[in-house]
Amino acid sequence: MKTILVADDYEVQRNLVSSFLEKKGYRVIKASDGLSAYNYFINGEAIDMLVSDLEMPNMTGLELAARVKRISNYRNMPIIMSTTRTPTLTPQLQSIVTCWFNRDFYTSFLPSKTYNAINRTAL
Repeated sequence: MKTILVADDYEVQRNLVSSFLEKKGYRVIKASDGLSAYNYFINGEAIDMLVSDLEMPNMTGLELAARVKRISNYRNMPIIMSTTRTPTLTPQLQSIVTCWFNRDFYTSFLPSKTYNAINRTAL
């Protein structure tokens, strides 16, 4: 069973996404901010993918993604970033984040993006 860490400071959104992924058969770990999520990675938790909110306290989603990518075991791990804004996709961001989705429409985009990212098919 693949494990996905869901990091979001908004509890309702975190629980919605987590519940949705659990129903799809994934094991889910929840974190309420970027720093809490990062601690799972530095403690060596077996995580196959990260789904993170862009804007969180203590450590933003992009800061989290960049730090996680520096840990050798997670260098190639897919990262899906959620946001309510349209992100500016610089080459640096594209090298860190696998894909983005608008969190207001997660039920439309999350299933295919999760499956494709975790199985490394076209996004």
